[in-house]
Amino acid sequence: MEVTAEKPGNVTPTYDFPDTKFHHFLASSVALEGPMHRLSEDGAYRVGAGILDAVKASHKVQSGGNAQLGIILLFGPIAKAAGLVEGDLSARNLRRSLGMALKFTDNQDALDTFRAINFGHVGGLNPVSRLDVRDKGTLAKLKSEKTTMLEWMSLGKDINNVCYEYATDYEITFELGLPVLVESRPKGLGNAIVHTYLTILSRHVDTHISGKWGQGLAKQVTDKASMIIKKGSVWTKDGLGAIKRLTNYLRKGHINPGATADLTASAIYVALLTGLEP
Repeated sequence: MEVTAEKPGNVTPTYDFPDTKFHHFLASSVALEGPMHRLSEDGAYRVGAGILDAVKASHKVQSGGNAQLGIILLFGPIAKAAGLVEGDLSARNLRRSLGMALKFTDNQDALDTFRAINFGHVGGLNPVSRLDVRDKGTLAKLKSEKTTMLEWMSLGKDINNVCYEYATDYEITFELGLPVLVESRPKGLGNAIVHTYLTILSRHVDTHISGKWGQGLAKQVTDKASMIIKKGSVWTKDGLGAIKRLTNYLRKGHINPGATADLTASAIYVALLTGLEP
């Protein structure tokens, strides 16, 4: 659902990247089902193991690289949390269980997640002061220091959107993406997804852009998204014109707000789990 929406700067049904194409995302999406389903059903199946298995499954069925690494990192704890919910599977109950699932992560989860991130070539990451995922010595340090997955991911909360979600029990997903998506859904699912994406981008600098193209350019993209929201987003002629200009700008510079796409997918996943009609 996320990749089929015509979001500026991302792969869509009408636009491919040179090495990662629309069908790669579709194939990867299907491959994720097994590990995510098992995370929700099998209490002994760890979050880190599910993430690593999902990454391996994705690479097995498509040749577009890390097509959905950020999505897998976000989906894993959500899937585990869905299996922990007692009572109605509401957004409030799911987030409460998500906090528990994240706190239950241990050192083995951190080690498996490290291996998942490094399973293929990973780019667009901002450096962290210690335990950087690209540092060859980090795996040994994680193991010797017995760092939990939540502790490790939280180190990057100020420079990585996915890490920020881990550190805040998915604040962007639950407090911004989800309510915007649910409120917009009656106006059409595709437009609702694009509007959710633009709303997130307008309020949170995309850390994939900042990691790959610099903080200054990332802030410019956020400002452009903010202007689109002010013009009415997908719901007005001026908004649609501004979206087209942003799309052309991003494609010309080969700039991809990939972290925002991951956050949008996270909001969609939570919405579907808690009752949104697709």
